Amino acid sequence: MGATEASMWTQALVANLGGLGFDGEFHLVNPRGGEMLGRPVAREIPEGVDAAYVMVGTERAPEVLEECGRRGVASAVLLTAGFKEMGQEGAILEKRLVERARELGIGLLGPNCLGFVNYHRRLAAYGLLVVPPLLAGGVALVSQSGAMLLHFHRMAQARGIGLAATVSIGNEGMLTAADFFEAFVDDPRVNVIGALLEGIRDAAGFLRASERALAAGKPLVVFKVGHTEAGRRSISAHTGSLAGEDEVLDAVFRRHGVVRVRSL
Repeated sequence: MGATEASMWTQALVANLGGLGFDGEFHLVNPRGGEMLGRPVAREIPEGVDAAYVMVGTERAPEVLEECGRRGVASAVLLTAGFKEMGQEGAILEKRLVERARELGIGLLGPNCLGFVNYHRRLAAYGLLVVPPLLAGGVALVSQSGAMLLHFHRMAQARGIGLAATVSIGNEGMLTAADFFEAFVDDPRVNVIGALLEGIRDAAGFLRASERALAAGKPLVVFKVGHTEAGRRSISAHTGSLAGEDEVLDAVFRRHGVVRVRSL
């Protein structure tokens, strides 16, 4: 949604979806229609679409969400920034958007996120170029930083470590890190869960998921950034997340079986 030929996001997304072996269909959507990057452009969302990747301006995001609802789209990735990471006004906009998505029955990833990669399906709905090979395996990664997630991808692939999924969660307006931890605990293809976290939004969900991961014998490994004051300020500016007290988090991690690492 909101595809434009000059956009680096569109270029990366088309290359990812069309060049990595994904066997499903995808459509470019822009009200102007025509052709883009050698593909036809739909003026509106076609029938039968399961998920939307939204890269419109902040002011158009509610309109696009409504279209997704009308067309029966079940889930959406929202690349768009300009929400709570920008302050109180943006936080209000994000809250309204998330509430409306719930009313429409749309699962919302983001906003301010780059998307996800499903390595077993070879599906890379991601706003930056994902470089092959896509070695599939049992490691799932979640990160609030989409660019750092791509770095994780490159490091793992270079070392021959197969991945199950990588998810850029951005502002976690609706779907949180804990939601994906729970999903990965239930996924038989996943045996290790890793995360790069700048803050914990859903503390109760995080603790519940960490206990389930421990019981399932799936290590939950967290690289928690922002243990200095400068780091905490940087995090707040990036995703609007509160970094939390480092000593408290260490104690919570130990109690609930979370493995904390301090370097990559």
